[in-house]
Amino acid sequence: MKLYFTSLVALNLFSLVSLGQQTNSAPNNYLGGYQAGASLITGGPDAAYEGQSNVFLGSYAGSSATTERESVLIGAGAGANITGNGSGPDDMIMVCIGSLSCGGETNLGGGSVMIGQKSGVDNHNSSSDVFVGTHSATNSSTSSENVLVGAGAGDGAEGSSYTIEDNVFVGSSVFRYPLEGDYHDNVFIGANAVLNPSPTSGNVAIGSSAAYHLSTGAYNTFVGSLAAAGGTVTGNNNVVFGYGTSPQLASGSHNIVMADAGYSLKSGSENYLFGLFAGNDISSGSGNIVIGYAAAQNGADISGAVLLGENAGFMAARDGEVAIGKNAGKNTVGDGSTFVGFGAGLSVTNGSNNTAIGNQALSLLTGSESNDIGIGQGAQVAEGVSNATQIGAGVNNTNGTLQFLSGPVADSSGRLYTTFHTPASSSESCVAGSFWDDANYHYVCVATNQIRRIALSSF
Repeated sequence: MKLYFTSLVALNLFSLVSLGQQTNSAPNNYLGGYQAGASLITGGPDAAYEGQSNVFLGSYAGSSATTERESVLIGAGAGANITGNGSGPDDMIMVCIGSLSCGGETNLGGGSVMIGQKSGVDNHNSSSDVFVGTHSATNSSTSSENVLVGAGAGDGAEGSSYTIEDNVFVGSSVFRYPLEGDYHDNVFIGANAVLNPSPTSGNVAIGSSAAYHLSTGAYNTFVGSLAAAGGTVTGNNNVVFGYGTSPQLASGSHNIVMADAGYSLKSGSENYLFGLFAGNDISSGSGNIVIGYAAAQNGADISGAVLLGENAGFMAARDGEVAIGKNAGKNTVGDGSTFVGFGAGLSVTNGSNNTAIGNQALSLLTGSESNDIGIGQGAQVAEGVSNATQIGAGVNNTNGTLQFLSGPVADSSGRLYTTFHTPASSSESCVAGSFWDDANYHYVCVATNQIRRIALSSF
């Protein structure tokens, strides 16, 4: 039984390679199909390896090939127009499998592999390429050292031509219908990634439909399905990570956008937007750092802002705002404020030029209060009060004053003052250098627990 099977295989293989019309005497070739390898020759300047050890199967497979060696062309019309190339033995080796694969090649260099119906068809000058998939890399005029894998990958428009070098394109219809021009050093991976691009270089797009409308933008990195998929990208040096992130990016450059941030970003540059909904309304604004869930989500098209933390600067509407901490400056739409700490300036709305540093600092302000300063946890200025400063826990209720803890220390003219205190004795506990007053005396602690006084008089 084993002998019968072996004989049957040998018989069929002999019949296959003997099929068709063979019109040359080049040795050691397996040719099957009408006109397959009809033009192979030997006896040229490199007779030691020309036109030998090939496998051409299919009608017109390699019908115009002359000096190729150790090549495999399988399929009707596979490599039908190849006429030979190169000055050495390695320049004449190729693999083309599929009907009309390498069908338009006239100058196929060594080391190229094209697999799939019409893969590499109408490619006229290829070297060391790998094309796998039906209609992959069609209409490329010149190509070298590329890898294209997927049905329709690099499928050029009818009548157009393009040049590709050192690219990796993987996915169904990836890099499909490229415009005429040069493409080099790109990596596109994912179904429909970078469809109908303009000449570009140095880009990475990974994910289904990632950078779908990439135009002339260069040296960008897009990772995630639908990342930067909606805009016509002409900007450079952008980094976009995450599903659907920055879907309208166009001419903006030098941005880093991650995790579904930057929904409206188009022409703005040098922005760093991280977190779901972060900086959603920034379009042409530049120089922003927005990090955290919903930070600046419902703000305006601002520039120069630093907003860090969940809901930080949620309603940010003015350039240069600083909000650091969860809910810091969440509702402010005023100019030039700085909020640092959990809930700092939480309810400030239209007020401008306020500074709050500390947990819940200036959280009592709710309107248009301006130029207030609160430093320390719970440092508050009362609602409706402006130009006031509170240092430490407490509430300053007076416009234009400076208060430390619960005691005021300066009035609106900058004059220092404090509450009256009369020591119980000259040895009352005190720290050297401290001083205070009552209605009759000025007291000075000259050494630890040693107090001196001087009488006050009218003038």
